[in-house]
Amino acid sequence: MVATLPPMKAVTLEILEAVFQPDVLSSMRAALQTTTPASILDWWGNHIAPEFRNRIQFPGNIAKRHGGQSLADTPQVTVGTIHSVQGRGG
Repeated sequence: MVATLPPMKAVTLEILEAVFQPDVLSSMRAALQTTTPASILDWWGNHIAPEFRNRIQFPGNIAKRHGGQSLADTPQVTVGTIHSVQGRGG
């Protein structure tokens, strides 16, 4: 079902009902109705397949702490030797 959708198509309730089991969809809707974005991230982390949980933990924590836009922003990290970053305030 999901693979047949065109890219960037708006997701309707009908599509969600076709993809998710009723109890899972109900818990997702409850998470979406809360006032904090962290609740949907927590829901997602609790419902994603176990083999993917470690992959989403770090970006999920960043989004919870600093907002979703922080995932698209340029990282504020410089990687190099002490000599290569010397004099840059590092």
